[in-house]
Amino acid sequence: MARDSVQECSSTASNNTDVGGISTAPGWSPANVGPAARQIMAYLANFALPATVALSSTAITLTAQQASAGAIFLTGTPGATATVTLPANAGMGLVHNRASDGSSVVLTTGSGNTLAFPAGCNGYYQCDGTNVTVLPTETIGTGKD
Repeated sequence: MARDSVQECSSTASNNTDVGGISTAPGWSPANVGPAARQIMAYLANFALPATVALSSTAITLTAQQASAGAIFLTGTPGATATVTLPANAGMGLVHNRASDGSSVVLTTGSGNTLAFPAGCNGYYQCDGTNVTVLPTETIGTGKD
């Protein structure tokens, strides 16, 4: 399977035998080193840069590339609550609901739990492949023990 985003890579190094369809399996061709390195740089750049997605309807499906961005800015005028479907392999990220018409946004994979973002709100989400839930955050250091 071609791994087309960071979320498709495995935390078990030996399972990552390709990068964007470029073989990195044991014995891989030296000719693949440059293209594989450039693909990894593209993954990192995509994760570091936010994705802006215009909500032009009430049903939007994000691509793997959009979902792998560190932050997703949802803009536009869907006209009503917009259902944004994540790829089943999406991991976690930050969503900003910037719909200019005041519409809410619901994140889903198409099954399992969903997560709603009211107009103007943002927050972190996590996805286990089925369920989309709030990514818990903690306040660090109050200065008191």
